[in-house]
Amino acid sequence: MYIISDNEATYFEGESLRTVDQLPAGAWGIGYRPVTNAPYFYKMEDYKTSHGKIYGDAESFAKHVWESYDIEKDKNVGALFSGNKGLGKSLTIRLIIEHYIKTKPIIIVDQYTNLLPNVLGDLKDCVVVLDEFEKMFKKNDDEDGMTPQESLLSVLDGTKSLSHNLYLLSVNDIFALDENLISRPGRIRYHFRYENISESAIKEYCKDNLIKSRWNDIENIVDVLRGSRVQSLDIVQSIVKEMNAFTTMSVDDIASIMNISENKLEIDINVVFSLDGHQFTESHTWTVTKGICKGWFDELCYIKFKIKDVSFKPTIIPSSNIQIDRWSSFYPDVSANDPFWAQFKDDEGDVWIPADDPAFRKKHELKLETMTVTKHVDFGAF
Repeated sequence: MYIISDNEATYFEGESLRTVDQLPAGAWGIGYRPVTNAPYFYKMEDYKTSHGKIYGDAESFAKHVWESYDIEKDKNVGALFSGNKGLGKSLTIRLIIEHYIKTKPIIIVDQYTNLLPNVLGDLKDCVVVLDEFEKMFKKNDDEDGMTPQESLLSVLDGTKSLSHNLYLLSVNDIFALDENLISRPGRIRYHFRYENISESAIKEYCKDNLIKSRWNDIENIVDVLRGSRVQSLDIVQSIVKEMNAFTTMSVDDIASIMNISENKLEIDINVVFSLDGHQFTESHTWTVTKGICKGWFDELCYIKFKIKDVSFKPTIIPSSNIQIDRWSSFYPDVSANDPFWAQFKDDEGDVWIPADDPAFRKKHELKLETMTVTKHVDFGAF
């Protein structure tokens, strides 16, 4: 039961006062009395759910959750939103809150105490928000033989009470969750994973906010984001703001001075070249730190390819995805005794290909056939 006094609701177990069996609609926080530690609810009058244009999947995720919850009549529904910051977890939760704030009590939990499971267990027809869940509810802190996360298991699955609540949990670190919360739809029905902002969302945001004179740089922005450890709307917004303000700076120059962690990969590459139809293979180890990998391939040619093309291993990258800016003269790894290659011997008897000579390339067909990434080592963000 709850005692209502102005904008404060107090948890109450008695019959001598007028009580209500449900909190009014709106956002409510949970507080605890200084001396008795007794829990009470207080109205959060200034709670904001406003937002601008939505990019990505937040709207469709939110709609699916509230439609599922509305179908249920006497069971809890839980939704877990996991991933790095700035990818839309909080926005999705705000959209769900916005949908219900005029019709249901919204309980905002911002701290854990050993009384909380009982408080939540007595709720019904409420939306309960547990933002940054793993920071409030520790996986390993054992209290009275039970961790904070374990204390909520019976609350989430409804065995503690027949309640019909909607529980919204957001986490940055999925590995900080108790194993009994993962792959248990009876407790948490949905798990929405926020990994990276989609390419279509990046382009849509840029067209909405980037000055038109810089629209030719949108593909470059996408490439820079691919090389970022975290690909969030927050990063896109910051890059676009910089590009609008500093119109003479390139995307790479802007990204190089911003606080953006890059993916650093070391990749082993085998490339098949051909000269007049005769193939030879060259190998190289490369460190990739940008969305586009570019540079001299073993001092043979200057090439560019996108980092997304080496996401899996082994990976064959077709020549259509590789740009060759220029060639250099080189010694191919071939036998000088081969009749074809013997015609390119230098004075010392080694096969020498003057690929940087336009006249040579006009006479001979020199091509990059395929590139194969045989191994890549992810060094993480730096």
